[in-house]
Amino acid sequence: ARSRKKVLISMHRLIDGDAIGAEVACGLLLRQRGIEPILAGFPYIPSRLRFLPEQNDLEFHTTWGLDATAISCICQGMAEACNSVFFLDCAESSQIPAEVWDLSQKMSVKVGIDHHLGKSSAAERFPDGTLGWVVPATSTCEILFRLVREGGFAWSPEIARALYIGMVSDLRKDDIGRGDPAFPE
Repeated sequence: ARSRKKVLISMHRLIDGDAIGAEVACGLLLRQRGIEPILAGFPYIPSRLRFLPEQNDLEFHTTWGLDATAISCICQGMAEACNSVFFLDCAESSQIPAEVWDLSQKMSVKVGIDHHLGKSSAAERFPDGTLGWVVPATSTCEILFRLVREGGFAWSPEIARALYIGMVSDLRKDDIGRGDPAFPE
């Protein structure tokens, strides 16, 4: 069978700055390694943060306002294109959008990267065999910053911008997008 070169990157529902900044930076880091990312911003990426994936020409999908048939079509496309998934800024599996969680159960490689320390181990947080990497940090963007600095990745203005925006705009879900027409009430 032909190996797939795309990786799905997802984050928690009701996306904040840390989640989208980490997702975009991770996508750009994967591109450096010849792997094309697909970003899942379910149910939506707030309008004031959509420029991050758009200006970096990253494929991203949202599901807010779509009917079940359209969502199924998006998920089918992701399932066909990807055999691996990264869960970013998700303290546990319950924070992952249900559509992405269902897709991930068919994927061979699953990695969770998060900064929220808790009483449970990574194995308890992701009981499905996801490799959990939980690091004490102020944000998931900080973890990726360390990875770039120490992991042999090349810095680019785009990666630096995504990480910076993620770190300084880590808004809480109650603050994000209340004025956004797509905000899920």
